[in-house]
Amino acid sequence: MKPNSTEEIIEYLSSLKIESKLVQKEDEFSRVIEFKIEDNIYYIEWWINQSYLKFENKFSSPNLPFKFINVNSNSPTTLHDKQLCFYDLVKENRGDFIYSEIPFGSFKIPFNL
Repeated sequence: MKPNSTEEIIEYLSSLKIESKLVQKEDEFSRVIEFKIEDNIYYIEWWINQSYLKFENKFSSPNLPFKFINVNSNSPTTLHDKQLCFYDLVKENRGDFIYSEIPFGSFKIPFNL
């Protein structure tokens, strides 16, 4: 999914039963989404052409640029049945028997529905 708005991201995360909300504080960037997975809090700084996954809602926080969010239902562990994936480019379909648009090097957050 390539989100087109903060509302679309919140709706998508909510559909996955992931708690999320828009964080708006005075004198700070206003398009930040906070979401929680298994007691870990993450932030998405949303821009129309590029978004950033952050571990803290601070300017100096390390970030991962991304354009797409998707769920990988083929988690390699038995503790989690899904992975929330963030990536910049969709993997090309070269006629693979089993195809997933999610590239191997995407950032993955394991979770359960």
